[in-house]
Amino acid sequence: QYCVVISEAEEELQVLDFGTAEKISSIPINSAFVSAVCMDGEEEYIFVTYRDNMVEVYDRQNLELKHTYTELRDEVVLAENVDGKDLFVLYGLTESYLCKKDNFEVLARIPGYSTVTPDGESVLASNNMKVVKIPLYETEELLEEADRQLKGRVLSDEERERYHLGEITPKEETEQGAAKEEQK
Repeated sequence: QYCVVISEAEEELQVLDFGTAEKISSIPINSAFVSAVCMDGEEEYIFVTYRDNMVEVYDRQNLELKHTYTELRDEVVLAENVDGKDLFVLYGLTESYLCKKDNFEVLARIPGYSTVTPDGESVLASNNMKVVKIPLYETEELLEEADRQLKGRVLSDEERERYHLGEITPKEETEQGAAKEEQK
């Protein structure tokens, strides 16, 4: 296991062996502008947040700069991988960001405090005393299910709950259409 620290005395980001505190690697960094540092759960990447909320992502093994986020609105204080998915969540103090792991693309900004469920299936977000469950899907998963639906497949109640979908029956469509006509 590893530990990442900012050494103000040496003005560098240091990767230390957690057990021995031995310095494994380091790069120069202006510590006066750094507000937070963290690693993802797999200790693959280091996230350095600056006071202007710019976040630099470094490869932990060679400290190569992999990506720079300039569009985030909050400092990143925790990064967590989503089990079984090619995704990770960057947690800020007031909002979180769901990102692709392979290219670091921000897929969603989640206002309020949030966390990923242990099964990696959903994000739980809270804001203004409300908790919202947001399912996580791979694009391929959504496209496959859409194709099955277009071919006439009907979801079970359990599947509708998982996908957070409701179905409109022909009777409900007729009632909704009649209600719209009455409003005209």
